[in-house]
Order: sequence, then structure tokens, then C-alpha cells
Amino acid sequence: MKIGMPNIIETETVENAVALCTALKLDFVELNMNFPSFTYDRLDADKLNELSKKYNIGYTIHLDENFNPFDFNAFVSNAYLEYVDKTIQLAKKINASKINMHFPHGIFITLPNKKQFLFDTYFDDFFKSVKIFRQLCDSSIADSNVTVCIENTNGFLSQEKKAIDFLLESKNFALTFDVGHDFCIGENDQQFIIERKNKLKHIHLHDANKKTCHLPLGDGLIDLDRMIELAKNCDCTVVLETKDIPALRTSIAYLNKLNNSTTLL
Repeated sequence: MKIGMPNIIETETVENAVALCTALKLDFVELNMNFPSFTYDRLDADKLNELSKKYNIGYTIHLDENFNPFDFNAFVSNAYLEYVDKTIQLAKKINASKINMHFPHGIFITLPNKKQFLFDTYFDDFFKSVKIFRQLCDSSIADSNVTVCIENTNGFLSQEKKAIDFLLESKNFALTFDVGHDFCIGENDQQFIIERKNKLKHIHLHDANKKTCHLPLGDGLIDLDRMIELAKNCDCTVVLETKDIPALRTSIAYLNKLNNSTTLL
């Protein structure tokens, strides 16, 4: 089981992130494209490969959280389609086998008794965009080992579940299970993911309680033994998704103690 880290805000640069990854004896860095130094236009494949070889680490990629290739405005959706195509090409060049994405809820209208999501109201238009997105990813990925992994955030909606199941019919799509996100919404996504665990390839592992979602391992209420066993059984890559270096070190110490050795790392 390969264990990695997100790019922590204190590291600022790619080289600092991969140097820390090596120092902590982890396997990979998840390059989060929300950070200024990690946006597509600032990442150079040759430099990333040079650092990967120098520090003996690998990469996964986290797409910008604003990513929405299903936007009804074609100018907007086309820009995101171009972005994901270019990111897939980057992933192929740096041998990053996992690209993580959040599934967008899209715009909603607040009615007196509920929120009405436009992807639900205009489902046919939404689903056309989902088909275009899958076709583009399938074509761009081709025969490479890149997989687009869909992460749970704050609860998959019914129209999203239909779209995700369609995407998962392709070998190029899989699931990311963020255990902290799920815990903080009452484990509402867990059944959906477990029922499709043959498509579970990536896990964001952190602890949580009812108030805080990204705690170090051992500082919250999640059944971590169960989550780690799930990761092993599904042969997932695992990101210790804490938000600062002390929390990351605490999480690594927790895993070492759990195994009474460094075999996990």
C-alpha cells in the first residue's frame, strides 16, 4: 500500500514538498492544483521528473476544486475540458496514475422549502455534458495507466450518483473515499462507495470529529483500523490528508504505532 501526502501549505514549492515527502519516508506527493505553485501553467513535467528521480518519490494530482466540466455555459465547460485534457497529458508524462476530482453540485435555486439544483432540473443537458466529459477523458487517457478518481465531499446527490455510475462504466474512472468528509456528514456516502468498492482506488485518510474534518490520525472518532483495512483490501493509494506538517508527523507516528513497525511506510 503506497502512502503519500498532500502538498502542505508550509512547503510552498514543489521541491520543498517532495523533499519533505522523502524525509518522512512516504511514497508520493499529491499535487494540489488549487495552490499557486502547483497550477497547471506552473508545473513543468521535466522538472517534476527530475525531482521524482532525485528524491525517489511519485505523484498523484488533485484537480482545482472549482473544476466543473458540466457547466451549462459552453465557454466555461470547454475551458475546463481543455484543462483536464492538459492535466491528463501532464499526468502521463510524470507517471501520476491518479487524478483526483471533486464532483460539482453546480448552481442551485433556494426555494421556500428546499434547494433546487439545476443539474437535477435540467438533467438531460447535464448528462450530455457528463457524456462529453467521459469521452474526452477516455480519448485523452487512451492506453495509459491514468485514472480519474471521483472524491466524495459533502454528500453525493441523486443526479450525481447517476452520472458517477455512468462514468464508472469506463475503466478510466474510479472512486476516491475521503473518510473525514464522509464522517462529518454522518457517513452518508459510505454505502454508495462500499457498494462500488471494486472501483475504489484512492483514499484520503485523516481523522475527524463532528466539528473538525481534517484531524491527525488518532485525534478523532473515525474507525481508522477499518479504513486502513479497506485501503489494503482494495489496493488503494492513501493520502494522509492533514493540513500542516505537525499533523502529518502525528499521523505517520500513529500508523507506525498501529503496526508496531515501519512496514506500512
